[in-house]
Amino acid sequence: MKLFKYLLFLISFSVFSQEAAFSSPLSLGNTYENGISMTYNMGQSFIGTQSNGLSLNSGFLNLLGLATSITVSLTSSASDNEISNSEVVTITATFSQAMTPTPTITLSGIVSDVFMTETSNSYTWIYTWTQTTTTIFETTATVSASSSSGITYTGSESITITIKNGIAPSANGTANDPCLVSTYENLIWITENESKWGNYYKQVANINTYNTRYWNDTGTSTSSLEGWLPIGNETTNFTGNYDGDFHSISNLFILRYSANIGLFGKVSNPNNSTSQISNLYIVNPTILGDTNVGSLIGSLVGDNASNYPQVSGCHTFDGNVIGRINTGGLVGYSLNYSKITLSSSDLNVKAISYLNATITTGTASETSFGGLIGKINNNGTISKSYSEGDVHGIGST
Repeated sequence: MKLFKYLLFLISFSVFSQEAAFSSPLSLGNTYENGISMTYNMGQSFIGTQSNGLSLNSGFLNLLGLATSITVSLTSSASDNEISNSEVVTITATFSQAMTPTPTITLSGIVSDVFMTETSNSYTWIYTWTQTTTTIFETTATVSASSSSGITYTGSESITITIKNGIAPSANGTANDPCLVSTYENLIWITENESKWGNYYKQVANINTYNTRYWNDTGTSTSSLEGWLPIGNETTNFTGNYDGDFHSISNLFILRYSANIGLFGKVSNPNNSTSQISNLYIVNPTILGDTNVGSLIGSLVGDNASNYPQVSGCHTFDGNVIGRINTGGLVGYSLNYSKITLSSSDLNVKAISYLNATITTGTASETSFGGLIGKINNNGTISKSYSEGDVHGIGST
């Protein structure tokens, strides 16, 4: 009996490769009267309905190669779409139709129009790469493809992935076991992890940060590369201890029209902590900011006479620092009992009366600037320190 029903089914629905007559062209939503002789022999269940006629849904049209559009779903193997340095990542693209020829994928800032790899079927494709240090902190994946029936995917589906370029330094970050900073990636890790800005650090090698000149903030135009993102800001200060151990950080680049600009943005000493930046050389920096601008620290802020941050044994030379308000070669603004000792600066310092790179009315005397420090206030102190290099104030009257 089962064999008889199966034979009836084959008789009623001949192989679709044979010619069949339809009352109207095949399309989604049309109903076709009884008497249509068609079937498919691809090993899949029938998709559609038949009563007074045959109604075709999108799944059946895809099967016949007659759909007019393609959809795709993009997923990432990265947890929360966030990847770390050296992590192996896979992007999976699942299409609504079989894709031929091979789809391509673009990851903004990483690769462009590279071939994907087919999985167990031509509907699902993958691209795998190992993340390495880049100058971007976000990438967006998009795909291009055509189906085996000749339809081109024209959608705008994308997936955005956050990139963590840093590599954690070794050790625990305590006074007795400071994090050992030996690479450029270790420095990046510090600026990426605000929760670690109260740790102890010890630099154990000279570090070249030349590639900071290519850093591009997430969501901003590549025509303006902002460079290094300072460690410590107005919301979350750096309150830890950084011992350069007489090593250097060279070729630091910052181009940010904002406050608290330097290798360290804002350094403070709350709750009787022991915040100190010591024994570090800043070589050939290029620093441009707006307010509280220095090559080492933008703002150095103490609490009282017994609770203050300190800079000791730090030196900077062979570079340029440019700002608008409180601009110094080493530190932009020092206040509230903060201390600078045994330090020096030999940079070109320029204070320019500008706003967002546009010269505005005003005179250089309206701002504070200096070779070593831009401004010192409220019992801040400097001892056994000096400045060389040119200092200029530029403005309009």
